[in-house]
Amino acid sequence: MHCQIPNVSLQLLHKTIHTTSSFYLSPKLNLNQHQLASTATTKQTQIQKPDSYNVKFTTLEACQLSISRYPNFDYNAKGGSGFGMASKIAESNDQISVDFDVNGLYIPPLSTATTKFLGLPLPPFLKIDILPETFHGSIDRDSGKVELKFRARFCFSVGTVYKARPLLVDTVLTSEECKGEIIRGGKGERLGKDGMCRLIGTTNQIMHCQIPNLSLQLLHKTTHTTSSFYLSPKLNLNQHQLASTATTKQTQIQKPDSYNVKFTTLEACQLSISRYPNFDYNAKGGSGFGMAAKIAESTDEFSVDFDVNGLYIPPLSTATTKFLGLPLPPFLKIDILPEAFHGSIDRDSGKVELKFRARFCFSVGTVYKARPLLVDTVLTSEECKGKIIRGGKGERLGKDGMCRLVGVAKVEPINDIFMDTFLALPTECLAVLNATISFSSSTT
Repeated sequence: MHCQIPNVSLQLLHKTIHTTSSFYLSPKLNLNQHQLASTATTKQTQIQKPDSYNVKFTTLEACQLSISRYPNFDYNAKGGSGFGMASKIAESNDQISVDFDVNGLYIPPLSTATTKFLGLPLPPFLKIDILPETFHGSIDRDSGKVELKFRARFCFSVGTVYKARPLLVDTVLTSEECKGEIIRGGKGERLGKDGMCRLIGTTNQIMHCQIPNLSLQLLHKTTHTTSSFYLSPKLNLNQHQLASTATTKQTQIQKPDSYNVKFTTLEACQLSISRYPNFDYNAKGGSGFGMAAKIAESTDEFSVDFDVNGLYIPPLSTATTKFLGLPLPPFLKIDILPEAFHGSIDRDSGKVELKFRARFCFSVGTVYKARPLLVDTVLTSEECKGKIIRGGKGERLGKDGMCRLVGVAKVEPINDIFMDTFLALPTECLAVLNATISFSSSTT
C-alpha cells in the first residue's frame, strides 16, 4: 500500500484476493509544546524542551493509491484531521512516540469529489469510507524520520444497492523508501521544518466480498466518442436454390440468388472508449437472423439485412467483461440494444461491410441509469482509423465462415453530467468483434 499522509486516496472497484496495494499520503504534522520549563542564570539561559506534546495531523492534496494491477488513483485528502499525544522516548535524543485518537481521526472518503482514475472523476455512486482503527508510531524531530502504524477498514459501497465487506489495510506509513512484493513501492519525504512530510505504505491484504451476479460493460458515458467494434464472425453460406444442367461435355451448377443468414458472436472481442484502456469482452452466445440477396449476377457480392428485433448481443457485465485483467464490478451493466444491422458481403474476396447502430444502456443496479449512448458505425473486415483514438484492422471472411469486424464510432454527449464528464464526451470508441455468419437455403 502506497500512501501520502495528508493525501489519502483509495479506489477499490473490484474484489481482490491477497493483493498488494500502495498508499501515498502527504500529511502535515503540527507539534505544539505541552509543557515548557526554563531555567535562567546570570551566565546562561537554558530552554528545556518539553517531554510531551499535543499533536495535530492534517491530510492534504496530491495523494495516491495503487492496488493490484490498476494504474494509480489520484486522491485529494484535503480536510482530513486528527489529534493525539506525543511523548519523548529518551532524553538523549529528540525522538518522540506518537499516538492518535482514532475515534476523532477523519480521513475523507474516496468519491467523485476527491478521487480521479486516469484523469477522470470516479462515478458519483461509488464511495469508499475510511474507518481508522490504529494510528501510532514514532517521529524523530532531528532527522525528520516518521514511522506510523496505520490500520483501517475501507468500506466500499454503490449507493444503497451494494455494500462490500470492509477491506482491512494494515501497514506502516513511513517517510523512507518501501517496496511491495507484488507491485511497485515508493519513497516518502522526511518531516521538514514546515511540518510537511510524505508517507508511503505497502501492504498485503485479503478482501472478502459478497457479489451478486450482475453484468457490466460500459462504466461511463461518452459524448462525441469514436468507438471501435471488433467482430470475429463465422459465415457459412449454404445455397438457397441449386440448378444444374448436364451435357456430355459440361456440368453447370447455378448458385442461388438469396439465402437465410445467421449471425453469431464469439469470444475475444474488445471495446475501447475515450482515453481508457481496452475492455476485453466475451460476446459468446449472441445471435441474430436475416436475409441475403445477390447484388448482381456478374459478382458473388450479397446484400445482407438482419432483423434487429431478434438480434441479441450479450450485455457487458462482470460475467462477460474484464478491465485490466479483472472482471467488471457485478453491479455494473451495459445492455446493447441494436437498431440497425445491414450491409454487404463479397463471398469471392471475403470483404465484409456491415452498418451497425445500437444504443448502449449503462446502469448501476437500481440506483443509476444513464441515458442511452448511441453508437453508429460500420463494422468492416478491413482497416479503420479514428480521429481521436487508435483504430484497428479486421480479418476477411474465410472458408470456415470466420471473420473479425472492426468499427470506429463518433459518440456524442447525452446531457448526463456524470457520463459526459467521465467519458470526456464527445469522443471516439473502438469495437472489435469476432463472430460467425452462416448462410442457409430456404425452401419454397
